[in-house]
Amino acid sequence: MGNVIKVREVSKKFRIPHEKRATLFDHILGLTGKRVTYDEFWALKNISFNVEKGSSMGLIGKNGSGKSTLLRLIGNIYSPTTGSIETVGRIMPLIGLTTGMQLSLTGKDNIFLYGSIMGIPRKRLMDEYDEIVEFAELGEFMDLKLRDYSSGMLARLAFSIALATDPDIMLIDEVLAVGDLNFRKKCMKKIDEINSSGKSILFVSHQTSQVKSLCDTAIFLDSGKIKSMGDTDKVVDDYLHFMALQEEKAEKRISPFDGPIAGTGEIMITSLRTTDSNNKEKTAFSSDEPLILEIGFKPLKPVERPVFMVQVLSPEGKLVYGTNTQKEKLDLGTVSKEGRITLNIARLPFPHGRYTINLGVFREGKLKAKLAYHFVKNAGAVFVTSGKQEFSRNQAKVAVKWNVT
Repeated sequence: MGNVIKVREVSKKFRIPHEKRATLFDHILGLTGKRVTYDEFWALKNISFNVEKGSSMGLIGKNGSGKSTLLRLIGNIYSPTTGSIETVGRIMPLIGLTTGMQLSLTGKDNIFLYGSIMGIPRKRLMDEYDEIVEFAELGEFMDLKLRDYSSGMLARLAFSIALATDPDIMLIDEVLAVGDLNFRKKCMKKIDEINSSGKSILFVSHQTSQVKSLCDTAIFLDSGKIKSMGDTDKVVDDYLHFMALQEEKAEKRISPFDGPIAGTGEIMITSLRTTDSNNKEKTAFSSDEPLILEIGFKPLKPVERPVFMVQVLSPEGKLVYGTNTQKEKLDLGTVSKEGRITLNIARLPFPHGRYTINLGVFREGKLKAKLAYHFVKNAGAVFVTSGKQEFSRNQAKVAVKWNVT
């Protein structure tokens, strides 16, 4: 079908001044003093790839990896330091969506102002006005000034106007990070429809489930270089495995069990290991793979029938799974010496992403953090690298088994 984006050996360098000069007066004073010195920062290094017409490509990586810089280069907002970029057709960069909107004007006024900035003819804006308002779900607020809009409302309006541009290439940078879940799903569906109509999409997101759902191919950037490129599933798995290794290194430097004690302290949680069914310690798991949590503990005095709890939180910080020894009818009796308790979760029915683990040990029947013997927030984390796209709470009803050693 032909390539609509060709990126060849592109690098981008920024100069970072050692001395900050924020005003014209600062610069004038600087003429009489020492020269400003700079550090060179290469945001991108020798990037090459193609995007075919009608295809969608995802860009993933940590903050600072060069994703947004690359999008701005393709959108002609920046110029490459070296290399070349060729594009075919009309480009719409959905980057910093609300830039150019006027807070002192109403939503209705901004449709025509913002639309004209994006190059949309006024007649077309008038013809599609009702459709824009309907998609943004802001009908009753169009005569309200934008200064009274929430950040989510602003983003919804800007995104809805941008959809009216009918571009050949859409550059999308984290624009679905705001707004409620239903609106994000509607945006994803609309983007998918645009892609299916033969338009091309370059999509930046930290939500790997969105990238997997939308994109045919993907690029994983790290420190300005391509670390992995090709099939989306493989690239996302490469990224999540990389993040899991980074997490393991960080956990070795900073232990969550060495901080201030949250609880009364009669019995302490001392460690957490996450392993597979072969007792191999790791933090990256595929969906539906068993996960074993090995929790170390140490009583400071004999404790009658303590209850151990595990909570699993989603990448957004919401509780998606929880269990405890009381719920599973495991009576520990009197605990008077240090040991380990393990939880074997038969499978992980979660979408891709990083899931944090909270641990707690409590008095029987009093499973509240403020009443805990010891509660450890963010005791560890696991990465789910492949599997389901959506999470259903019913899926979390999986077989578990507690053991004490």
